[in-house]
Amino acid sequence: MQFEWGITGGAIDKNYMKPINDGFTQMMANGVLAGYNIESMKVRVFDGSMHNVDSKPIAFELCAKDGFRVAAPRCGPQIMEPIMKLEVITPEEYVGPVIGDLNRRRGMQKGQEGRPGSAVAIQADVPLAEMFGYVTAADPDFRPCILHDGICALCRVRKLLQRL
Repeated sequence: MQFEWGITGGAIDKNYMKPINDGFTQMMANGVLAGYNIESMKVRVFDGSMHNVDSKPIAFELCAKDGFRVAAPRCGPQIMEPIMKLEVITPEEYVGPVIGDLNRRRGMQKGQEGRPGSAVAIQADVPLAEMFGYVTAADPDFRPCILHDGICALCRVRKLLQRL
């Protein structure tokens, strides 16, 4: 988290900087969407007030938490989902079932090219969550094209912003 202290003139004592920072950090751990943590955020404290006798650190921490609850949903947060780059090499007769299965797994086909021996290489980007059990698919008509005749390569390339 980027934390910027923009208070000038002593409106809030610098001793309250840590409780304010802690309040935002704690709220980032729970996030605002489905309870997932927030990966990065910038907080700028630019105004406020305090009372020399009555102000306590816990009050500033709670105020930061409340400020997070109000401001975070207005920022348009998005859930980030890991996307994997996938290449499947399969015989020509299995191209249809392989592409169909990738579509079912929310895959985005990027291309396909012929390979020697009547094989086809299919490139796609597929969410990681959809790839568990891919090579050991339960469909007995689909499994042989991957396990016996084909090759499957998977590598992580990036995170994609995925809105709920």
